[in-house]
Amino acid sequence: FDTLFNTMIDSVDFSILMFMILLGMIVMLMQESGGTRAYGEWASGHLKSKRSALVTTSLLGALIFVDDYFNCLTVGSVMRPVTDKYKVSRAKLAYIIDATAAPVCIIAPISSWAAAVNSYVPAGSSMSGFEMFVKTIPFNLYAILTLYMVFFTSIVGFDFGLMKKHEENAAKGDLFTSGGEESRTRKQKTRPRAANTPKARSSI
Repeated sequence: FDTLFNTMIDSVDFSILMFMILLGMIVMLMQESGGTRAYGEWASGHLKSKRSALVTTSLLGALIFVDDYFNCLTVGSVMRPVTDKYKVSRAKLAYIIDATAAPVCIIAPISSWAAAVNSYVPAGSSMSGFEMFVKTIPFNLYAILTLYMVFFTSIVGFDFGLMKKHEENAAKGDLFTSGGEESRTRKQKTRPRAANTPKARSSI
């Protein structure tokens, strides 16, 4: 217990823990206040196809580059009602969110990852941490190719392997299981309370 306590009170570990708790509180506040539902209803009226829902999810994931954890929590909560409407499997939604969160943060100069990379540059180096970070962006092939693949699959609608099974199952109304599992329907657990009128501004 002493070792665990000493580890948790370390300034870095404790700040990460508090950051995650605050992010979770913000996302739950958005859900309980009806913000995510209101945005989903608004987006459903403007997005007319499955492709537009997937592309919008990818774009939103690419635009929220401040932090990858915040990206995952926000994009998932906001876009889930829209992708559910157009029968996008949860596996496909999770792939798009995860494949945009970290890659876009590691190539964005203004992000938590950029700050972390800057801290690794030793004092007295010939260039600043920010300058080094910017110069390494063109060589970060994983992030660049991953983002390209996300937009390619979203626009073209190309799926293969287990993801294809998930999408085929989702087209039949089961968003949660793959083709090799028993189909089951699960209702959304988190709903805004009856007293809370969904408002789009609550998602901001």
